[in-house]
Amino acid sequence: MLSCAADAEIHAVHETLEGRFGVPEEVLAGWRILSTGPTLWGIREHPLLDDALQVFDVERTSMPFLRRVGSYWKPTTVVLQLLAPHISRARVRLSEAELEGLVARGGLPRTLPEMKSGYVAVEGPAGVAGCGLYLEPRPEEDKPEGIILSQFPADRWGGFRQSLREEL
Repeated sequence: MLSCAADAEIHAVHETLEGRFGVPEEVLAGWRILSTGPTLWGIREHPLLDDALQVFDVERTSMPFLRRVGSYWKPTTVVLQLLAPHISRARVRLSEAELEGLVARGGLPRTLPEMKSGYVAVEGPAGVAGCGLYLEPRPEEDKPEGIILSQFPADRWGGFRQSLREEL
């Protein structure tokens, strides 16, 4: 059941979307953050929202903002697509061929000197396609090149991945 997010969860939303992705604070104003534990949901504020949440047994609403992955909060594809015009950091632009390679293989070698390891908004020619995980190079571990790992939802990209693998 949905409940109002705890202060630490609200902080995680702002730390992720403002801190990592550069989304201005005012863009996030007017959103209520709700929690189901592993998922933080965003819903636009409304004068009757509190009443509706008390009357109805709501399990999920509006859109998922972040999902817990281990001890980290991962932004969802839908929130990255919604906020794409406001994302000023942790954004990786790929060509169509690079995006297809990332989807087909699950990873794309890429060193981004100006970026720290963490989640990134992966953008193709048509806009933000989803979330990736960038891992910096680690020469001390004989990994001189960084990599972007696909974090795209399997239910949306599974068939596409299979068809690309067959073509490759």
